[in-house]
Amino acid sequence: MPDRVEVTVLRNGGKDYVEVPTQEEGFIAALLSDRAGYIRDGHLHLIPGVDKTLEFYGYEGPLEPYGDDTQDKPKTAKKGQ
Repeated sequence: MPDRVEVTVLRNGGKDYVEVPTQEEGFIAALLSDRAGYIRDGHLHLIPGVDKTLEFYGYEGPLEPYGDDTQDKPKTAKKGQ
């Protein structure tokens, strides 16, 4: 759950609240970004470690599948097409 921080509205000097991610939420966002990059770049051997770290921080959301069936295969164009 994000922390709520009180801020001053510059236009009228009033008070408002902004939700700021907690440290754990920031870690989770960074780990998910790293995981997506590892999948994209083919560094599949690094993903189990990221998954364990996500589990440690309590992430329960969906994870993008990875493996041989999700790898993009090079597309080759045939001559004449």
